[in-house]
Amino acid sequence: MSHLSAYETLIVQLSSQGMTIEYELHALILLSSLLLSWKTFCTSICNASTMAMTYSSATRSILCEDAQRKSFEQNSSGEAYTTGD
Repeated sequence: MSHLSAYETLIVQLSSQGMTIEYELHALILLSSLLLSWKTFCTSICNASTMAMTYSSATRSILCEDAQRKSFEQNSSGEAYTTGD
């Protein structure tokens, strides 16, 4: 997913300039940077966990969701499914 790559590049650039972001904030910043179409997903994973969201769990969840969305798009080509009568 190119969004994750762009986000990680930004974090590396900020780090090289001496700016540090607390590890706990990485996941929240990443989730808040996603497009509006990901809002329900973000709300779901934030509310699902009783523990603090980590960057690695957020990226794992995003990659899984992205794969599911791509699979759904490939499988729903707009053709109507009919049953034989």
